[in-house]
Amino acid sequence: MKEQTDIFDQEGNPALGFDTGLTAAVFARSKGAEVLAETGVIVCPDGKREIWKPEGTAEQEGTMVVYGPHFAGERLDVLLEESSRKDRALDALRYWLGAILSLGEENLPVLWPAGALVAENGALFFAPERLHRLCLDAGDRDSFLQGAARWVNPSLQGFRGASFTAAALTYRIFAGFPPYQNGERGVLGQDMRENNYIPLSLAAAGLDAGIAAFIEKALDARGMGRREDSGHELEKLRDLLQPPGAKAWDSFFSPLPPGAEERIALERERFLKRKKQAVTVSRFVRRNRAVIAGIFAALFALGLVIFSIARSRQESPSTKGMTPFEVIQTYYEAIGNLDHARMEDCVVGKAGKGDIDLITNYYVLSRVRMSYEMNVSAIPAQAWLDEGGTPVPRGIIVTGVTGLHIEELNSGLGDGEARFWASYWLWLPSSVDSEETAGISEQDPSGQLIMPEGHEITDELRLRLQKDEWRIVEINRHSGAAQK
Repeated sequence: MKEQTDIFDQEGNPALGFDTGLTAAVFARSKGAEVLAETGVIVCPDGKREIWKPEGTAEQEGTMVVYGPHFAGERLDVLLEESSRKDRALDALRYWLGAILSLGEENLPVLWPAGALVAENGALFFAPERLHRLCLDAGDRDSFLQGAARWVNPSLQGFRGASFTAAALTYRIFAGFPPYQNGERGVLGQDMRENNYIPLSLAAAGLDAGIAAFIEKALDARGMGRREDSGHELEKLRDLLQPPGAKAWDSFFSPLPPGAEERIALERERFLKRKKQAVTVSRFVRRNRAVIAGIFAALFALGLVIFSIARSRQESPSTKGMTPFEVIQTYYEAIGNLDHARMEDCVVGKAGKGDIDLITNYYVLSRVRMSYEMNVSAIPAQAWLDEGGTPVPRGIIVTGVTGLHIEELNSGLGDGEARFWASYWLWLPSSVDSEETAGISEQDPSGQLIMPEGHEITDELRLRLQKDEWRIVEINRHSGAAQK
């Protein structure tokens, strides 16, 4: 992950720098001036605030670094990972909670722990959001996931979202691992919506029961959405954790009686087994509700239940809280999962109609084959490539997007609109047998091994903010690399 680094200006004074990972030319095309205009904030332990403004740019090792006044601190997410400094991490979280409450709901900064620096005296630096996103995007494919996505529920805003993030960070400190660990952005969002995590009472044996129960309640995204007084929840968590330095990390745990540790481990194993089964069933039903509705259409009672579930899901906005970048990424990730419903959630009007119609057809074909063969009939392209990209039997649907790269364009559009380039490889099932697979198919009695086809594509996308949701309103497709 690209991290904030101390650099030195021409006068030899230290400065806080953000490595954007962009060359000078790309930085200029990526609205660099707007990034320089965005500010961060420093919150002192006594509640006093100071605005942090970028002062300029410098080129280091071929990439542009945006720098501003020096702030000596440690990244909150890095502190959470250091098992030997649990007391320091706990104090950092206490200071973070105090700073969030001090700023108030109307002035909340970016909640990503990777964007927060904690000084020794408890002062908090919150990075400018767009500037810090550039740094995370400049890292490897997991940088944003590890430093931001797994700690923030995109469907929760204001103090509700802050309460969720505070609960996730507290869980990490006491359990030793984050509540949501999945490495795929799309699945991570599903886990948050379905509360798919190990209860803290099972993950941290011996932890104070009051804290464990509070964290489990705060991580309940569905319950959180119905609660109004989330600021009070933040204050309650601050009181439970007590002031910085008041109580050491290990003092929140009580000794376990003989045999309790083994009993809790067994209970945790049983919970994981039950949860896995429940999640598998619920997600299968969600992805296949159209097929299930068709099969049981004659059963009036079940039809009403399925209709009610489908209707409630359609009325729930699935892109609320997402950035334009996240909406675009979700749209293309859904192709590999044959999730045409998710694709429809990301667009309005006729945008992406050809893509959605194609994926809908593949989805129906895969479900029909699965129903009478009782076997896997569809494989995401990335999973196929990870397995070696070998020929597959005819009838196995391999589709999806790999190598996705998204770049925002300086389009000159007004507020509420954005424009992006998205370049990627689109993999589709082969329409004809290839001569190159003839020799290989001799090993298969049916002679039906085929190779999926890959197409290099660049799309120009236009998004619009409608009712607090970013949606794709236009997709212009190009083959190969586009002229930017």
